[in-house]
Amino acid sequence: MTRMIGFSLGVLGALLVPCLVLLATGKTLPFGNASSATALRALTPNDVEELVAPIALYPDALLAQILPASMEPHELLDAGNWLAENQGLDPGERARAGEGLGFSVPIRSLLQFPTVLDMMCAQMDWTRQLGEAMRANPDTVVDLVQRLRRRALVLGNLRSTLQQRVLSEPDPGGEIVSVRPAAQYIYPPIYDPQVVFNTSSLGRQPVPGVRTGVQAVMRFVSFAGGVSVTEAFEREYGNGYVSADFGAFFGGRLLSNVAPNASSRPNALRATHE
Repeated sequence: MTRMIGFSLGVLGALLVPCLVLLATGKTLPFGNASSATALRALTPNDVEELVAPIALYPDALLAQILPASMEPHELLDAGNWLAENQGLDPGERARAGEGLGFSVPIRSLLQFPTVLDMMCAQMDWTRQLGEAMRANPDTVVDLVQRLRRRALVLGNLRSTLQQRVLSEPDPGGEIVSVRPAAQYIYPPIYDPQVVFNTSSLGRQPVPGVRTGVQAVMRFVSFAGGVSVTEAFEREYGNGYVSADFGAFFGGRLLSNVAPNASSRPNALRATHE
């Protein structure tokens, strides 16, 4: 029997709603500090699966920034507070300012995805635990991302659409599923983990005039505004994106230097080479 994904509704709500609403309070610095009253404990695989569930369907290139950024909570908060005070800047200005402020490459990339950065800052307990999981065992993190993607694929909730291309390839450890931009824009998906990993959208009444694959995803998944690949990532080599702190993302393949104790094998977010 498939284990149901359980996720705190309070955390889930904040993950799905842009956190810039906090600015309505008029506070100059909407985000606090990176310390937490919640004591970190040894995370089980089930714990890690629940941690990655809200981001498991994100495009690979965006995950390549989120995962290492989670290991830098203080810098994330600095970036989030800076962005909250400088919302009027265009993508180019944000990129130049982020470099001038000395932010790491993944966090400079996240400056182009305000709702993602805001979510990570507002849910700092979740972010810190994700970072701890990455430091402890990055292979487990990405393996569980793959497990969730395979589950969503079987349920019909992860499909190619106008916003994304979903590819898969056989692998000794299980099918490898990648999510790539459909064009030159990256669209962060919006979904409820409790639904997309537990509820099938297959076999439902077709919607006239809508392609089957697209309408299946539209039942349970929507997309935030697209961000240009050239604005979001500082270097691009054909089908790959580079994050200096996370290794390389070439042809859907994340190299192994994701954390100090990562193994030597390419990890499981790799995808088919085109």
